[in-house]
Amino acid sequence: MARLGEGEADATNSISLFRLHQLLVGFQVEGPEGVCQLTYLDKLDGEASINNRKGKRFFFYEWRLRAVWLGKCFPTCQRRTTWKTWMWVNDLLIPSPVC
Repeated sequence: MARLGEGEADATNSISLFRLHQLLVGFQVEGPEGVCQLTYLDKLDGEASINNRKGKRFFFYEWRLRAVWLGKCFPTCQRRTTWKTWMWVNDLLIPSPVC
């Protein structure tokens, strides 16, 4: 098994996929009207690359994912209070490390 950043230029082994899954599942956004949480990653594929320029490393991740999310509206909201649906993200670009 390759270590993170070694032998993984195209992110074909499970280290990058596992790490991205750890970062995204359970991610929660809360506002004055409600809360939204990513509960499940249905599909995840893409590429990860590292470039070295002038002694600095630049990390690039290009992911495509399909996720299930759950949204809850606070009691002050006049509409339906819960939602559960899925979303597609075709190009998730992260230009710097998320560690």
